[in-house]
Amino acid sequence: MEAVRILECPQKPCDFQDSQEGSCPDHGIDLQETRPKARPRYAVSFPWSQIVDVRDGLEIGKATPAFRDRVDVKMYEFLSRRHARIFWGPDNKLYIEDLGSTNGTLVDGKRLEPGEPECIGPERNLSLSRSVPIELLELNEYGEPIPSGKGHLP
Repeated sequence: MEAVRILECPQKPCDFQDSQEGSCPDHGIDLQETRPKARPRYAVSFPWSQIVDVRDGLEIGKATPAFRDRVDVKMYEFLSRRHARIFWGPDNKLYIEDLGSTNGTLVDGKRLEPGEPECIGPERNLSLSRSVPIELLELNEYGEPIPSGKGHLP
């Protein structure tokens, strides 16, 4: 299957787009091919002083690969063995989904239904149960967290 090209008017703030070559009807300027935007980089900060990059997604829980060997994670009794996952959707946005955890996953204080992903960003308040707050951090070009001023960076 061939990817559809999107051409747009280079005159800003014009939002005219087309899939065929031509010119903008408003400005008479030749349309230019848009470049896909680079996916932002994020990591998740946990209260046990661990930051994990979510470049390829992340499964969170006491028995998941990123956490099963950490003794400090086992102290969090409200965290399930397979609690939640963070993943990139087809729209290139980041989502969190509860995996049927006992104590739930919350976004902005609202408990998610298992299997119903919610789009997230650094501005959202995330929690695994009501007692394990986590923070989504945007990373700079060096992979370092950009402080948001709202959380618990270790």
